Amino acid sequence: MMFAGCKNTLEKKISKKQLQDMNDQAYEQYVKNDSSMKDIKIEIKDNDLTYKYYFNMEFDDSQIAAMKKSIDTDANKKMIENLKKTIKKENGIEPSSITYIYYDKNDEEIARVSA
Repeated sequence: MMFAGCKNTLEKKISKKQLQDMNDQAYEQYVKNDSSMKDIKIEIKDNDLTYKYYFNMEFDDSQIAAMKKSIDTDANKKMIENLKKTIKKENGIEPSSITYIYYDKNDEEIARVSA
């Protein structure tokens, strides 16, 4: 018998160690050798997965507009949907949402895409 409050979520399924390993791997892949990047953080809340990219630069309005336009595409949303399926295959739980948020060097949000 399963109770409503006992629903399994990614947050419960993925250990703090696994999440730290994911963050360490993302840092190695995206930040370590890229001077334009300051940090990356992967966060899980319930069944929502968030990737936060921190740039080491400021952006003007035209750059922000271009970035928003370039990330909010059907192709990126399809990529997110495919990532959801991969996570479900690996963990048995499909994320409710996956969000990518981009920040400038002052930690101000400049763009986001979610699916």
